[in-house]
Amino acid sequence: MSWNDACEFLNKLTALENTARQALGQSPLSPCYTPNGNSWDWTDLACTGFRLPTETEWEYAARAGTKTAYFFGDDRERMCSFANGPDASGKRADVGGEQVACDDGHARLAPVGKFTPNDWGLYDVAGNVYEWAWDWYADKYPARITATGYLGPKAGDSRVLRGGSFWVRPRGLRAANRVWNVPTSRLEDVGLRCVRSTPPA
Repeated sequence: MSWNDACEFLNKLTALENTARQALGQSPLSPCYTPNGNSWDWTDLACTGFRLPTETEWEYAARAGTKTAYFFGDDRERMCSFANGPDASGKRADVGGEQVACDDGHARLAPVGKFTPNDWGLYDVAGNVYEWAWDWYADKYPARITATGYLGPKAGDSRVLRGGSFWVRPRGLRAANRVWNVPTSRLEDVGLRCVRSTPPA
């Protein structure tokens, strides 16, 4: 899934949700993204529809209050209980690179929710597939992670991916790991995590 695919999907998901909300007599959600040529603009930061997390939102949620390398601690050998990462099953399936010794039972993609969630109940924030963030990639990144307050640069060549996948080295699943790719790229180990902003009181 490309970053562009993700934005289009989330707008369509918002429209689908609005069909159900209309049938229930509920007010509609406002879409977050507007097509702009071969890209998308986030025109309403206060939108109530489905969207990609910002990079800091992603890390804040993935860490769930922890300060360790992984949300489950610093010991990467515990990975198989918490994430579909590079392990013994991947090695048998000829997934290249460095692996941990444990076996999570999934050589490639795993069904969602098969591993222990983080302390806030979020599944698969490490491993399985990378997840697109809204932001353009920048070398500089805030030292202090908060739930809001950082949207990255206003333009760039590549969008941010977080969380690692079954394909990468163990260090790629660290909560702080940041990678990037062009928004049109489609890879088997890239997906999305959808979020919604808290509606105003």
